Amino acid sequence: MQRLLADIKASKVQIVVVYKVDRLTRSLADFAKIVDVLDAHDASFVSVTQQFNTTTSMGRLLIGCGWSSTALPLGLAHVAALCLSG
Repeated sequence: MQRLLADIKASKVQIVVVYKVDRLTRSLADFAKIVDVLDAHDASFVSVTQQFNTTTSMGRLLIGCGWSSTALPLGLAHVAALCLSG
C-alpha cells in the first residue's frame, strides 16, 4: 500500500483499478485517505464490480457523499446505496 501511495504521489500512477473495494482496504477511514491522496495528485479510482469510479463526476459525487457522518458507520458496501436513495 505504501508503495502504491508513493507511486501516486510521484505521478507514476494515474488510475487505481480494483475488482472490489475491499481488495484494497476494508476500512472506510483508510479508503478516505487513499481517495484524498488520489484527488491531491489528479489520479482516479475505479472498482470494476461496484459503484466506485472517480473518473466521472457522478462517481466523485457518490464518493463525496460517502464521507457524511451518516454514511461513515455503514461501511463501504452501503455508501453508494445511501447516496442514491437521497
